[in-house]
Amino acid sequence: MAAVTGEDTAATVARWCLSHWVCTTSRMFLTQDIRAGVVQGTGWFGSLQHFEFTEPNAAASMYTTAGDYVQLLGALTARRDFLNMILSDVFAVDPQFGVSWGMAGVEQAEAGTYLWQWGNNLGYRAFEMMSVAAGDGFVLMTNGEKGLRLAASLAQSVLPANHGFFRFPLLG
Repeated sequence: MAAVTGEDTAATVARWCLSHWVCTTSRMFLTQDIRAGVVQGTGWFGSLQHFEFTEPNAAASMYTTAGDYVQLLGALTARRDFLNMILSDVFAVDPQFGVSWGMAGVEQAEAGTYLWQWGNNLGYRAFEMMSVAAGDGFVLMTNGEKGLRLAASLAQSVLPANHGFFRFPLLG
């Protein structure tokens, strides 16, 4: 990002993403103003996990809330040009499960096209999925490494479809 924008990652994301989508409690690394709201993560065997990103990392360091993430997804659904751009350059990873990757994860299911993203940091799991056509979706954030197990049933409840994505072997 720095090569393109001339700014560091945190400044670029704050200016171009977070401020435009009213993400008031999101940061690209842990700052004092949000520290008190960060919950402790839990490992596979119940041990407490805590990892602090003190520098921005575009792939892993976002500290956010479900509320902020919903704001971001709502803004995305309002911008057909963004959705078209995301869907314009994807490649099939596993057609058997309808899984493709590009600027976002894409699932092609019988009921339509869905965008998805999972988060996998020490002590935490997150998942979001939204219907491209309807704009409906959900954000799941957990403070446990077993939290992703909730995503399939939540998806079935919120976005009823035969989601092959949840049988995709790399999902883990």
